[in-house]
Amino acid sequence: MRERTRLEVEHARLGFLTPSHEFEVIGDTDSRYPVKDSFSIPFRFVCHLEIDYKKTRVKGGATGILISRRFVLTAAHNLETRDNLSARRVVVSPARNGDPNTIGQIEGVDWRVHTLWRRVNGAFDYGLIKLKKEVAADNFVETNWKPLGCWGDPTNGGGTSLALLSAANVDGRTMFVGGYPGGRDQQNFSMFGSSGTITGLAPGRPVHPTDVFLHHTADTSPGESGSPVWVRDDRTNVRTLVGIHIGRGRVENGKVITNAAVRITQPVIDQINAWKKIL
Repeated sequence: MRERTRLEVEHARLGFLTPSHEFEVIGDTDSRYPVKDSFSIPFRFVCHLEIDYKKTRVKGGATGILISRRFVLTAAHNLETRDNLSARRVVVSPARNGDPNTIGQIEGVDWRVHTLWRRVNGAFDYGLIKLKKEVAADNFVETNWKPLGCWGDPTNGGGTSLALLSAANVDGRTMFVGGYPGGRDQQNFSMFGSSGTITGLAPGRPVHPTDVFLHHTADTSPGESGSPVWVRDDRTNVRTLVGIHIGRGRVENGKVITNAAVRITQPVIDQINAWKKIL
């Protein structure tokens, strides 16, 4: 019998199922998997976002990351789109996977995007949403009546981390992403995961210390913008958030070669902390 690869073992731990549909992907196969248990770590911290926009009936479906008791990190273009739409209402559903769970839907009471985003500047394509309540501190039947927790919480984070990793510590590593791709169900309420490799900005180029983007080879699609990109330490099993997925990376001859994430750096952390003080 064939021994399972390290990647297959991680898929089993994360609760991935075999994909049954094909979508636009990197290469010839789709590496995305339906998430079996959205309350497993770290998927319980992945949030579905339902967004109403000003002066239109258009609704958006997107992804965010619960990073503290009442704050959700996401891509700026979910809130201030490239099509000049601005969010007027944001509803957040942590760990949603199909039908609503007992957490339910939580209103966002305020949000910010980086002032340098300006709907085009990918290096600043991130924002923060403040929730109506401190959901991470609440207990739910799906969490065995223990606090939901949030990414990086030393007590209830399940071994997740927001510690900064150097360029050398992310370059070439296996990465994972989880979120809500559009097109798989009518409201994109189903959570999917994928995995790939972190690369530099150009073929054969390693990740540099000054890089503000991380490119990766995991398959994604619209709706997954704002999803967490993380790496797992094989020795400690710690899952460290290293990026915020924002969309396509390199495109060559009309084909998507990599996808991209805003890298979690000290300036990003500083901006998040500054927003928390004013929201």
